[in-house]
Amino acid sequence: MGNYRNAIGIITVILNIHISVLLLSAGIASDNLILAAMSRNTARVVKQGKPLLMLFMLLNIQMMAFIYGGWAGTVLKNYMPGYQHWFALFMLITMAVRMCREWSSDKMQNMEIAFGLDGFLGIACATSIYVFVLGLSLKSLQIYSPTAYLSAMSALGTMLLLGWYLGQFQKFRSLRVIQIIALLMMVADISILIYQTHKR
Repeated sequence: MGNYRNAIGIITVILNIHISVLLLSAGIASDNLILAAMSRNTARVVKQGKPLLMLFMLLNIQMMAFIYGGWAGTVLKNYMPGYQHWFALFMLITMAVRMCREWSSDKMQNMEIAFGLDGFLGIACATSIYVFVLGLSLKSLQIYSPTAYLSAMSALGTMLLLGWYLGQFQKFRSLRVIQIIALLMMVADISILIYQTHKR
């Protein structure tokens, strides 16, 4: 009976970790959603077929940013033992506030604006930094693992494909709804993490 309860407890912890990673990744991936939709606006300055290649390269950069964030989280744990959880939460809160402010800006509200290549690359750089912060935070909160990496990359890749598809058909209302839901999921998960950290 004791072994059964232990197994249930382990499974519950693993599921909670995966859910937490997916919620955080979904919020960050909401920027990927918009980037992919914007990629159609680069057609004038990029050869036909290259926007998809750009999105693939962006995902590769984000994969590396996540790994580098995990390494930074390891360094943080060594230099700030006992406080790395709060630093990670502070970084996540700052990121969430910035993303919400970006979402409420006029440019992001009007997705029909032709951002062009410069605007695309600017948001791509910011999104990669967010992914770096995600890797750092997961490591600091001790929920970084190979499966967490796969979950995060799956969310980022799915949002890129979904955004590209919706962008081709100019489904801007659907894009906004999905982005709002993803941001709310991230904010909810950060709130849960703060509560859990405070209980420790």
